[in-house]
Amino acid sequence: MRCGSIEADHELTDTARQALSAAGTPVNVHTGDGNDGWAPDALYDRVIATYAVERIPWAWVEQTRPGGRIVTPWGRLGHVALTVTDDGRSATGWVQGLAQFMPDRRTLPTEPDYAQVRTRSEPAEERSWHRDLAPLRDDVHLRFALRLALPHLRFTLAEDADGLNAWLHDAQLRSLGFGTVGE
Repeated sequence: MRCGSIEADHELTDTARQALSAAGTPVNVHTGDGNDGWAPDALYDRVIATYAVERIPWAWVEQTRPGGRIVTPWGRLGHVALTVTDDGRSATGWVQGLAQFMPDRRTLPTEPDYAQVRTRSEPAEERSWHRDLAPLRDDVHLRFALRLALPHLRFTLAEDADGLNAWLHDAQLRSLGFGTVGE
């Protein structure tokens, strides 16, 4: 059985090689973009990612043998387990449970914070909500359900002198709303 790992930069690759070698684990460690997989060693029995993706990279499906498994954090709130179909043209599966991992490095620069959204577009409407936003802050299951139901929306929560605040925006960086915990 061949094992491999793809690290995002040379420093991480060197660190991983040293740690795996010290543990006596025969793993080929490469530097590259994990979303591209590693075609020279394909087909794999398993592809396991330790960073969250918004979409399953097609290279992972292509490089996994029929019947093989792909396990990855999805959307920073859950993880999915997929099985590649017999014809190798798709993968099916389900959300396995909640998990939080760092996002794919390619999404970091594109995931705006409130200040970035606000500087690009004023919200069509801004008002205080008289709703308790604490469940949105405290309930990871609620946040996960919202990501499933409304995958094109992003929300940011922050607490300041005004209390707990929530900002909603879409992928085009348009602010859709703002709310605070009311009295």
